[in-house]
Amino acid sequence: MNLGHRRSQHKQKMPRRTSNKKDTKDKRHGLFQWRQHGAIAVLMTALLTITQTEAVGPNRGDNSATFSLLSSALNLATGTLKQPDLPAEAPDIEALAALLNVTTENPEALRELDTEEPPETTINKETTKANKVCRDKQKDICLKAAAKYKKLKEHTEYKVIAEEASAPGTKQAIATITQQILATAESLSKLRSEATTTGAQKLLNKARGPDADGSSKVTPTAGTNNRKTACGNALNSAAKGLIAGESLAADLLCICGKDAQQTQAQACEPANLAAANIDWNTMNNAPAQWATLLQACQKLSRTKVTTASAIRAAVTQIIAKAGEGQGTNKALHNLLGAAQGTGSAGCDGESSGSNGGACVYYGSTNGHPTNIGWAETMLEAADELDKAAQAAEKAHQQADQLNSLNKTLTAIALIAAASNSKTNDKAVAATQPQSITKCEAITKAKECRKKELLCEWQGGEAKEGKNCTLKAIKGKDNAAAGTGEGAAGGAGTEDPNCGQYTDPEKCAKAPRKPKEGKKSVCGWIDLIDGQEKI
Repeated sequence: MNLGHRRSQHKQKMPRRTSNKKDTKDKRHGLFQWRQHGAIAVLMTALLTITQTEAVGPNRGDNSATFSLLSSALNLATGTLKQPDLPAEAPDIEALAALLNVTTENPEALRELDTEEPPETTINKETTKANKVCRDKQKDICLKAAAKYKKLKEHTEYKVIAEEASAPGTKQAIATITQQILATAESLSKLRSEATTTGAQKLLNKARGPDADGSSKVTPTAGTNNRKTACGNALNSAAKGLIAGESLAADLLCICGKDAQQTQAQACEPANLAAANIDWNTMNNAPAQWATLLQACQKLSRTKVTTASAIRAAVTQIIAKAGEGQGTNKALHNLLGAAQGTGSAGCDGESSGSNGGACVYYGSTNGHPTNIGWAETMLEAADELDKAAQAAEKAHQQADQLNSLNKTLTAIALIAAASNSKTNDKAVAATQPQSITKCEAITKAKECRKKELLCEWQGGEAKEGKNCTLKAIKGKDNAAAGTGEGAAGGAGTEDPNCGQYTDPEKCAKAPRKPKEGKKSVCGWIDLIDGQEKI
């Protein structure tokens, strides 16, 4: 009954539904619109749900591998630089060479400088000889000579050498060797200044980024606006992110930083960013996160000393990683971190399932291996370390050359003094063991170095020890002044063996008759040491 009744009702309605075609059409159209709008609403709701589900940060540890890789570079940038081993300066050798140079070349100017007024005042007077000869580089030589002259001018030995320096042969020999010494000393000083890690340290500091004190700005770049603008958009732009590659600090914040969208504090585990979220427009809170990241990096470090080779190895590894490719079909290149899908969303901090990621994009290579600024800076630092090492090696060579030249100058001075005293070669040679003994008896570096024309300290930086040896021509400290020729009154003609005497008094009392004009058969010769007589 009910079914028939319903059919009856249905049959009664049918004529009205087909009797007016216009009404039917309007109703169908309305039904279609309602269904279409409903479908769109459902679709939008679904899309919104999907978006809300996927727009979250990376998972814990997603970027730990990249963090570890960048940490290797960061720990090198903050590591210890070993200063090159350098030879000591030789101011005494240089000063003595300056004195003998001016003594032989311009003795008149040297005497002018020995006044109560400062040497520079004399040099500045246009009427003086010193004004004409002590110019440019020679001015420094004159000033060093004047200072040394005040100490040595009353020494008998200096007077003897100064007198003999007027002889053409001796004058030329002293002039030549002193010029070589002064040039070598200048070269040594220059190389010592170049053999430093200061330049490399400045470059490494730049590559690292600002001090991780929790307050210093992490970037000088303004207008970062948002994370994608700051860190880069690999798919839609050939340009790098505004702060990408600027420093290791900037790149680590792009890869690990926590913000309102990327909320995972341990994306770069073991780093745990407890600090407040970064505002990418103002970069507020970035300094605190940078400090946390640096501390976590340093805990991973095994670096004790930063070397040029270690820097190059770390940078090479990072550049290779950046070029591997990420996203769909590995199509996204020259970036680090986690980039997903097509990369169309850029380095916005989103995680898997999106087309973004917590990453840093360095832009199109444009024919260059990389646009990673801090990497290029670290390679420059490696070059600076190599230059410093090379300069140190050359400095040691120049120091050896300087000591050799000083021995030659010592020999020339000794020969001049011996010639003035008419010392015979046999007597000079006989004193060699005693001279050696004099030097070897000295066990303190300071005392040995005082005997600059006789002894040489071979102990490097050591202050004590049996490291004092005779230098230059061996044994001319106790040379004979007499010739040993026979004298009237029955004196023999054999060599008086002046070398047997070990002190001035015994030397002066040597038997036999002295030569005409001499007070004794033997004469005691004291060498100049720059401060006192030996």
